[in-house]
Order: sequence, then structure tokens, then C-alpha cells
Amino acid sequence: MTRTIVRVAFELAPEAHSELGSIVRERGLPLLAKHGFAAVEEAGRTTVPDVCASLFAVDKVSELADQREALPSDESWRQLLQELGDRFGRAGSDSMVEYRVEFYSALAGPGKPQPTNVDAACAIEECC
Repeated sequence: MTRTIVRVAFELAPEAHSELGSIVRERGLPLLAKHGFAAVEEAGRTTVPDVCASLFAVDKVSELADQREALPSDESWRQLLQELGDRFGRAGSDSMVEYRVEFYSALAGPGKPQPTNVDAACAIEECC
């Protein structure tokens, strides 16, 4: 089974991460799941303080471009981003909080994944 991991990252002040995490867990995870993003327990690599990121599994790396395009077209997702922009004040010109969906990792082929000892700046339980 190929496992492709993507990172959904929001740029917000560190003091907002906990509140953002609660909102995203409650309202964002179901929207992301609707578009094929499955939350994973895996902790990500350490990021800069103003980035709150969570990792998600997607079925195929080849579908990621379509999933990235579908999110901004989802009216519920857009509404959530606008509410987050209003609440946290880090919004773009469209009043939505800025976010990125980025390729994070995938298995390169046959082999055995090895555990790493990486501190997570913002695991899903803490942030998103």
C-alpha cells in the first residue's frame, strides 16, 4: 500500500494555534475528509513558530492537484476560512485566512519505513 502524506498549514501567531486547532478539528476535519484528506496521528517535522500544520493521508499523489483545486471551490471551506480570517486577523485580500496544502511524503517503492525521532511543532491533537 502506498501512503501519500500531505501537510495542511495555516500561518498564524503561535498563541492562536490552540484555538485554531479546536476549530479545525470540529469544523475543518469533516470538510477535508469530504475531499479525500484523512487525518493521521503522525507528527510532522518542526516548523517555524508562525505555522500551524497537520498531516493528512491521501489515496494517490496523482489526485493531490485535483484535491487542492476542489478545496477553494467548496463554499463551506471558504466560509470557514473567512471566519478564521476574521477571528485571527491574518487574512489575505479575500478576507480568508491563508493556508497551504503541500506534498509532504510518500513511499518511494518497496521497502520498510523506519521510525524517526523528530519533535513535532504542532501535532493534530495540539493544533489542527
